[in-house]
Amino acid sequence: TADGALVNCKVKLSVSVSPANIDEVIYKIFDLKDGSCTDVTRAELLNGDYGSVVTDFGKIGEGYNTSLDDVLIWTGVTNNIEYRTSKLVMRKIPAKNVETTIGLHPCQSLSATDSAFRTVSFTNDYYMGVFEVTYGQALSIYTNTPGATIFNSKITMKFTNTVDQYERPMNMSDVFARYRLANWPRPYSCLKGTAFPNNNSTVVGCIRKQTGNVNFDLPTEAVWEYACRAGTTNDFNSGLNYTTEADVALLGRTSLESKTSDSSPADSIYQLTSAEGGTAIVGSYRPNAWGLYDMHGNLTEMCLDRYKADVSDLTGDDPWGPPLSDEEELDRYRVGKGGAFYMKGSGCHSAARASSYINNSNTAYLGMRLCLTIY
Repeated sequence: TADGALVNCKVKLSVSVSPANIDEVIYKIFDLKDGSCTDVTRAELLNGDYGSVVTDFGKIGEGYNTSLDDVLIWTGVTNNIEYRTSKLVMRKIPAKNVETTIGLHPCQSLSATDSAFRTVSFTNDYYMGVFEVTYGQALSIYTNTPGATIFNSKITMKFTNTVDQYERPMNMSDVFARYRLANWPRPYSCLKGTAFPNNNSTVVGCIRKQTGNVNFDLPTEAVWEYACRAGTTNDFNSGLNYTTEADVALLGRTSLESKTSDSSPADSIYQLTSAEGGTAIVGSYRPNAWGLYDMHGNLTEMCLDRYKADVSDLTGDDPWGPPLSDEEELDRYRVGKGGAFYMKGSGCHSAARASSYINNSNTAYLGMRLCLTIY
């Protein structure tokens, strides 16, 4: 105390056995300047070595709930600007030998005509990006990867608002994200003689080269939705159904806060100059039970799958479809998940799907989240 020792103060200590998985690597932090990786273990998180954590999902928000038995959310990840610009933080998603359901669940209140309820399973665990890839991260990946082919026209934010732009998600085209790199999980060869066909000109290709890990890629739709839901079966990964737009706005940037209308995404409406307009700094809203941010709203996230309306047959182990030849791939859109800032929250639920246009120019409402499969 201020002026002396406490008397009659007793402390009782007891010894307990640490969990068997105390040394499990829960997060990975990739340095985008040199490609190195730092493993973050469960023990380090619980000891507070990396800042604040939450082990009770109900403390994230009122009524929030999940069926997950093991909740360990690193909330302190939002306090370091490096994790949104020059480093990439990924969270382990325990999926190996898990059978689960995706698509439009019976207990949801919102609907989607092209999102069939179906059972899927996974053969591997994987790491998922805690944030959508930001403008700052895209610049770091390209400027620090040896031999990278930098296309300045691609590394340009669509919005005229430049406030904190390096911390906002990078809007990008399919061509800029990955194009026709050797596909995971099925090996397709690249087409030669076409625009941006090599590993040095895409985000996925560059980070594979920089880190030496070829398992980096876009997630499949099943992988994305399983990570998004995080043990929930309702409309949103809070474990709640839609009530009002204000409730959804706690989870991600939607039209309620982005000062846009829920209309066709013509480029003209994205020339926003106010700090509130357009996308939000990643990590500005509440995480799901696995500590992933902005899975609802902000930017629609591209998946590996090419889009088709009827997905009822995409079941079983590691579904990925539809399978296409390289020639067919030219004209097929990718699946987009999570909704975007210009949409109402009711269109950003976990099962919602979009047909994301493929072209060579930055698309204001599309972005990406990286996935790393553990083989």
